[in-house]
Amino acid sequence: MRRVRAALGFAAATAVYAALATAPASGALLASTTNICDPLAGGSLLASASASTAGIAGRGGMGREPDLGEIHQDLPASAKGKAGSKFRATIPVYMHIVTDGKVGNVTDAQIADQIDVLNNTFAGGEGGARTGFSFTLAGVTRTDNAAWFYAGPGGTNEHSMKQALHQGDDNALNFYSTTAGDVYLGWAYLPDITTKPGNTNLDGVVVDWESVPGTSATYAGRYDQGETGSYTEFTAGQVQRMRDAWLLYRAS
Repeated sequence: MRRVRAALGFAAATAVYAALATAPASGALLASTTNICDPLAGGSLLASASASTAGIAGRGGMGREPDLGEIHQDLPASAKGKAGSKFRATIPVYMHIVTDGKVGNVTDAQIADQIDVLNNTFAGGEGGARTGFSFTLAGVTRTDNAAWFYAGPGGTNEHSMKQALHQGDDNALNFYSTTAGDVYLGWAYLPDITTKPGNTNLDGVVVDWESVPGTSATYAGRYDQGETGSYTEFTAGQVQRMRDAWLLYRAS
């Protein structure tokens, strides 16, 4: 059983929320009292993350990622407990393989392995509860663009990449394979960010291509199991909240 956890642990669970980019802001699960992780805000931590790695240690070490100042806002009472035990949802996944020449070229077989990891972890294969969510490959794009390949969170390069490549409706997961900016193993934005005007293409996850199974020996035995773009296990309470949140957004 794979027990390797990504340093950030942002997971595809976050992506299930963040992928719903066009849902109305009134349905957001998380509200922020600060612009610290808003990629459009001047001086935000994410906008400057690529400039300094001090204290972040997103790819190993004892440090933690910076506090992004997000404050939890619970689901409305009317939305709780709506998803029953027979809940099922299939998420179409659009894989965007961005490269610098031949560097970062994730193969079709490795993409299939990454989808298998998503399905295994969300089905309780790493322990914990079954979520009822499954993932199916909906399409693959391949783009040779060094600026996008090395882009960090926030800024022109991330925006232009996602504006050009983003596919699907608000039920889809856009999965971007890049270097993740040479700072993190990956990142995803919360609904409070992706529902803002001009940010609707920011949903999905950006993942360091070398964390996809079978791509590289760089993170061998640490972060090479495909779980940077996923998670390892969910509690029953987490599963219920994910299901209820999904129904709330889809109704909106």
